Amino acid sequence: MRKILGILALMMVSCIYSAHAQCDNSYYTLKEGTEFELTTFNKKDKPEARSVNTITSVEETSQGQKATVHTMMYDKKDKMVYEGDYFIFCENGMVKLDMKSMFENMMGSMQQSGGSDIDMTAEGFFIAIPPSLSVGDKLPDTDGNIVMKMGNNDMVVNTTNFHMKNREVIAKESLTTPAGTFDCLKIKQDIDTEVKIMMINRKESGASELWIAEGVGVVRSNYLDKKGKIESYTILTRYK
Repeated sequence: MRKILGILALMMVSCIYSAHAQCDNSYYTLKEGTEFELTTFNKKDKPEARSVNTITSVEETSQGQKATVHTMMYDKKDKMVYEGDYFIFCENGMVKLDMKSMFENMMGSMQQSGGSDIDMTAEGFFIAIPPSLSVGDKLPDTDGNIVMKMGNNDMVVNTTNFHMKNREVIAKESLTTPAGTFDCLKIKQDIDTEVKIMMINRKESGASELWIAEGVGVVRSNYLDKKGKIESYTILTRYK
């Protein structure tokens, strides 16, 4: 469960890209029609998942801009397992990825296709990125939770809480992927996970690393175990 959610979170946190003048953010800005592909690999460098994303619309709201992103996700056999939308917001130059919208839409689609009586909801999950970044900068913490209910009486069978903390820009590095070579800032963050299943409570810790390029967004993201070893990673494989 933790590994699946970790891969999903990495792919979602990687899904913000270029460029709209009214969203004054050097790294995460929005342009209608932008297309990008992200591919997730396991620690043995075998592909596990792929997503193809398109920014289909950008609208003005009272708080700022709201972009709608259409995504198609494929499994390791390249079979499409999900198609739907999620949202990205830009408020005073601060970009926020609404992971809640993507997760709930994805889980709802899977439940309908599988005919399951399990209901899953998400809260929190806003990944915030400031308008400009430098080595040594610290970023806001992020919290979120997923609640799984079952049956007509909505009995809670599983609750998973996430806390992303100690988010800091730690280096400047050049990075090459199939999409090109990019000058990046590297961000490190710790991830605490607490899973409650009935009367069982289990806590785990890990970390992730992000490489972001100006005018592009996330070029690579690693998911690390508690020993600092890579469990999975996601890279930008196509950008248009």
